Amino acid sequence: MNSKKLKVLLIEDKPEDTQLIREMLVDVKTTGPRIAPTFDLECVDRLSMGLERIAEGGIDLVLLDLLLPDSRGLATFNKVQKQAPDVPVIVLSDVDGESLAVDAVRKGAQDYLAKNRVDVHLLVRVMLYAIERKQVEEEKVKTQKQLIQIQKMEVMGVLAGGIAHDFNNLLTTIIGYADMALMEIDDADSVYTKLEEIRTVAGRAAELTGQLLFFSRKKPVQFTLMNLNRAIEDLLKMVHRLIREDIKIETDLEPDLWTIRADSGTLRQVILNLVVNARDAMPEGGSVTIKTTNVRLSRSQCRHMPKASPGRFACLSVSDTGVGMDKETAQHVFDPLFSTKTIGRGAGLCLSVVYDIVEKHGGWIHVTSQPGVGSTFEVYLAAASEPERLEEKAKEPLVLQELKGEGKRILIVEDEEKVREFTACGLNRSGYVVYSAADAKEAADVFKREKGNFNLVLSDVVLPDKSGLELVDEFIACNPNLRVLLSSGYTDHKSRWPIIQERGYRFLEKPYALSDLLRVVQEVAA
Repeated sequence: MNSKKLKVLLIEDKPEDTQLIREMLVDVKTTGPRIAPTFDLECVDRLSMGLERIAEGGIDLVLLDLLLPDSRGLATFNKVQKQAPDVPVIVLSDVDGESLAVDAVRKGAQDYLAKNRVDVHLLVRVMLYAIERKQVEEEKVKTQKQLIQIQKMEVMGVLAGGIAHDFNNLLTTIIGYADMALMEIDDADSVYTKLEEIRTVAGRAAELTGQLLFFSRKKPVQFTLMNLNRAIEDLLKMVHRLIREDIKIETDLEPDLWTIRADSGTLRQVILNLVVNARDAMPEGGSVTIKTTNVRLSRSQCRHMPKASPGRFACLSVSDTGVGMDKETAQHVFDPLFSTKTIGRGAGLCLSVVYDIVEKHGGWIHVTSQPGVGSTFEVYLAAASEPERLEEKAKEPLVLQELKGEGKRILIVEDEEKVREFTACGLNRSGYVVYSAADAKEAADVFKREKGNFNLVLSDVVLPDKSGLELVDEFIACNPNLRVLLSSGYTDHKSRWPIIQERGYRFLEKPYALSDLLRVVQEVAA
């Protein structure tokens, strides 16, 4: 602030007082503090003239006499504050007007000065303090708004996780019974095709709930081999729903893009949020280009990119033809809580979270931008080692004769009735002896009645009366040979995902297909 020339508006009708203030500010460099800013003083003697000048903008501070020819008392301050609520105001008072000045401070003025006691040191100190305090207040309000926005996003995340949990239970039932029905019908039957379509649509619905879980951060991070092109193609339909009609989406995808090792869910978040960020940078419309390329970086090339490292990378870039950013703004786009958007404008994650996701993948983001031209965000992700290849997942046969239970005994603990019925039915048909329970108490009763004679317990992690983890701990204490398979529609803090991993329990994520259920159960119970 000391290096800036501050624009000060003095609204004072007495020429002798105006001259006094003018002389003090003109001589501030020689008679004032050692380190002081340069003041550019404008003077008017009527409130109406002052309000007109304030409306033009560019005023950093107002020095205001409350007793003017065209306005007197607190009404004078109120009019100035209404005209420029963000500009700090210092009230000037004479001996008889101090009580009025104090009232103005209570109403929002930054401070007041008694005309008969002011000197250059006091004047400069009060003016600088008023500006700084106003800036602190504005920053506090801005931070509060950002925190409220974050809290809203957190609430949305909790809501999304709850919806996804309930919906995944429904989808487990739909997918499971569709699988069993397909096993019973000849593929030449016309009903077979209709059931297949139901199964396919349910699978797409499962992908949507997966995206809700990624948004709410209630899905465990799992790094697997993946192809960025395929992720982009899968997201294009959603991308078109997120943007406006005046924005064109173009893709330029490397045909032989190198495979990467990544968490597909969080990486999809990165793609979607970069597209949303590009959309918000084009209020008047434009185009977004999503591009992938194979890149080999040498040490010399890395010098031009902060945090870059040499090697082989799959590069994802999202470019827009929007408003762009200057160099200073571009340097801060990944700072926490930083945003060029006003509260309520735009959507999605802040870019600091996007960058955090990329960093956790061992990559980085490089930004190039120019005001009026647009921006390009390049995401560099290390290519998987040469021997690794991404294999297409073969379509699982619905008739799974090799996944027979051979009389092994299973205790199912699931509070969702339809999921419990489907799971029990599917396992029964495959040769397992199945016992079911709706909650921990009922499960404990069954376990006690059967003297713990079970090969495997399949339990939902979150039960109405107890954690599934606590329940299986009690069972294992009675039967150390008992195998455990846990399941859930989401894995939040209630699910205690880190403990599941630490203890090495297998986890079956909902919604699951019949083939997935039978395969995992056979592997765990073996």
